[in-house]
Amino acid sequence: MQQPGSRSHVTPSSLQQPGLGGHSNHNNHYVYLCVEADTRTFLGLNCTGVHTDVEFFKIIKSEYDSARGWFRLWLSTWRYDHCEFMQFQKTGIDLGARLHIAFPEPTDPLYDYLPKPLKSLQLQPHGPISADEFRLHYYYQICPSLLSWERWHRRRTGLSMVEKEAFDAAPKRVVMLDMQNGRREKFYGSYAKEARSALRVAIHMSVCCLLGVVFFFLWLYQWGHGADLQGAAVPVQLSLTLVAGYLGVLYWTR
Repeated sequence: MQQPGSRSHVTPSSLQQPGLGGHSNHNNHYVYLCVEADTRTFLGLNCTGVHTDVEFFKIIKSEYDSARGWFRLWLSTWRYDHCEFMQFQKTGIDLGARLHIAFPEPTDPLYDYLPKPLKSLQLQPHGPISADEFRLHYYYQICPSLLSWERWHRRRTGLSMVEKEAFDAAPKRVVMLDMQNGRREKFYGSYAKEARSALRVAIHMSVCCLLGVVFFFLWLYQWGHGADLQGAAVPVQLSLTLVAGYLGVLYWTR
């Protein structure tokens, strides 16, 4: 049996789709996560054997971090924010398109979730798991608070509770989806949404201006050109021009 969190896209021949002449094995649970990295990547998260919400969110975090890669994870201005429950459509081998925010029908035998049917309020606006809950487990599970021991202990205690309501509510496919056959097929999963980090944008702009500022002070005070203020300011002006172009590209994309 595969370990929770392992990626798999190939449907075993021993599994047959329920309602299509086979017997459903509801002990198998696969959650599909779409991540925007260098390409749009669909991850099949094997959640078989998950017993708590903490385990479920750990798998999401681990697989998301791995798909994004070290460079984007730490240097990109975009950071993980939450997940939305969406309907996707396969458009080719390992390719898929987002359709709209949606949830499987209660009568769909390929998906397992509770309660059935979901209350209308649970589907608005992104699904039964709120954006705040996704962020809480992603960012505070390892380091809840650096400043307050009481807050740290309280959060660790809260996150360690044996609950699985979020996991139960998420749509889990009981048969693995074959992303390698190229057949057009609609399916349900989670789409990882990201948000711009103002702190990272400020750091990028500071790095762009750093060399110009260092040159400014070296030119005036270290290299003996105290009267040449105009010459000292040329690299700073170039840096500011680069920053303006950087901001334009930054907010024009996505």
